Amino acid sequence: MYKWCFSLIVCTLPLYCCSNGNILPVVEFSERQMTSSKVCGECHQDIYAFWRSSDHAEATRNSNFRTSIRNVTESFGTSAGKMCLACHAPNSIQTKNYNLDETLNNEGVGCDFCHSIYDSHPERNSDTFVLKVGPIKFGPISDAVSENHEVAFSGLFGHSKACAGCHEYKNPSGVHLLSTYSEWQEYFTNVGQKDCQDCHMELKMTGVADPRTQRDKRAFVNVHRMPDTQSIAQLRRSLRLRIMSVRKVRTTLKISVEVANVGAGHSVPTGSPLKKVSLNLEAVTDNGIRMAENRVYERIVLDQNGGRINEEGRIMIEAAKIDRDTRIIPGERRLEEFKFSVPEESNIEVKATLTYSYSPHNRVETEMKKVFFTEKKKLISNWTRHSGE
Repeated sequence: MYKWCFSLIVCTLPLYCCSNGNILPVVEFSERQMTSSKVCGECHQDIYAFWRSSDHAEATRNSNFRTSIRNVTESFGTSAGKMCLACHAPNSIQTKNYNLDETLNNEGVGCDFCHSIYDSHPERNSDTFVLKVGPIKFGPISDAVSENHEVAFSGLFGHSKACAGCHEYKNPSGVHLLSTYSEWQEYFTNVGQKDCQDCHMELKMTGVADPRTQRDKRAFVNVHRMPDTQSIAQLRRSLRLRIMSVRKVRTTLKISVEVANVGAGHSVPTGSPLKKVSLNLEAVTDNGIRMAENRVYERIVLDQNGGRINEEGRIMIEAAKIDRDTRIIPGERRLEEFKFSVPEESNIEVKATLTYSYSPHNRVETEMKKVFFTEKKKLISNWTRHSGE
């Protein structure tokens, strides 16, 4: 609902507010009623544009999620499907409307949900967030002011705990499947100083809101794109790849490669157990002989019968055990050794590649693969002799 106002005089026409001679919308936020992000975007235009390009905004629209929740609902019932919606369409839990095509739900993780968070309890497996939905919007700026709605500072917004409610999950059997927050806790205790926001919501000079509603036209704002582990830029800032040595002793080629987690405050990869990072090592001789080997950094999840689970929906419900975890923890430097038999007289080119992959439904057509780091070295074995004049 909108209203007209001029200076301090409130009129009754339900459309716009005239502030300092400029016309702009004024929004009335109702108690316990979620508001569409499109409404927030009318004033917070730059922030809304960043958010619209984020995975949070696509949390219910992307085809992988749609397939997963359909499979979960068909196999395990509607209550299991609602468990997925708690993070992918959190507005639906508040409104009790579980239709994904409904406007509020189809926004995924929207403005009003996050800025209504009053507290977070990641130790719980449901109802992890305490919300205060209504006219007060919480945020990280201690002296924020707004003409259009009430604002309140919350230290939670500068802390990783704000993200924990959706990035930490144990399934009904108690298997810790999403552990990004607890991985961060270990990092913060042992080696690090950064919160999630430092890497995933970097500061950028931009407009906080419509210039007609704020005291400063531009300010440093946390960018709301929130790139995740599928972002090549994030992967490159997280891992470093180095070919440390290439040696040949007669017909034996020995290669040492270091993969180091230099930038992530969690294991790489994190999130779904179906996300993997592969180190692919290839050596090619000058006469065309090719040798290859790889290492995979992943979690292997088993069902109660000991079989490996390779589908997202089934993992979240049926996982009984994490059989192996070879991911790279924060600060870790993993030295991988490779050995090949090669011709004694040969030049060799070595290439090391890091590839991110994610296959939520165990089907080639929906698998995502991204090469994000490559390094090459050449070993010269043959020497050309020139006779003197």
